[in-house]
Order: sequence, then C-alpha cells, then structure tokens
Amino acid sequence: MSSRCRWRPAWSTGRRTSPCPDASRTSPRKLPVIGPWMLRMIRETYLLGADLADPVVSPAKYGKPGVFPPLLILTGGLDTLRHDMRAFAERVGADGGEVTYHEFAGADHGFTHCKPVETARTAITMIGDHLRVAYAVARR
Repeated sequence: MSSRCRWRPAWSTGRRTSPCPDASRTSPRKLPVIGPWMLRMIRETYLLGADLADPVVSPAKYGKPGVFPPLLILTGGLDTLRHDMRAFAERVGADGGEVTYHEFAGADHGFTHCKPVETARTAITMIGDHLRVAYAVARR
C-alpha cells in the first residue's frame, strides 16, 4: 500500500489516531461494526492521497504526543481499532502526556450511539466530565 493517501473528513468530526487501516486489524466479533469492507472503504476514500506520516491525518504520527492537552480515549473491547487506540494512549503517557484510557468490555465501535444504553450513558458522562474539567482549566 502506498504511504500517500488523500484525507477527506467528510463524515468525521474527529481526527484519526490510527494510521491507514488495513486487514491486519481484527475484532473478536464475527461481524464487527468496522469489518474488512469498512477498512477498504476508508483506505479507498477517506485516506485516498493523504500523507499518512502527516500528524494532521493521524495524531499518532506526531513526534511529541506528550504535549497534547489532556486526552480521554474511549474504545470498545470489540472495536477493530482498539489496539491502535490503546497503543496511542500508551505512547502519549510514555511521552509525559496526561491521558485517560477506558475500554468498554463487550462494546464495538460506535458504542455511544447504540445499546446497551448504560454503556453509552457512562461513556457520554465521561466525555462530559472530561470536557468540563478541560474548559474549567482553560477559563482560569
């Protein structure tokens, strides 16, 4: 695969923390939310022509991730991208950054938008708490 892709954030409001996704990423689920077809679609559209080494495409490629503001990284235990998220959190922490990582057992990608509602509620509450603290510090 080429190291150049074109980045098109058409359906994403966040930044990718994974490099160009490929078939080596797996989920314990037989039919995960992000399966091989989705990974192909991401490579062929979302990342088409983008420079995967560019931190704008993937913060995981930033040379000093410890300088990021405090991060909250939430992922599902069945999410195909969970390994990338965990590795990114570990890298930020190893570089001196403040990071909170939480993996929701039994949850797949998009767990904040589907059942069980308790998992979604917990995740959304964690996001709200994280932002409340971040904005309180920023106002000082």
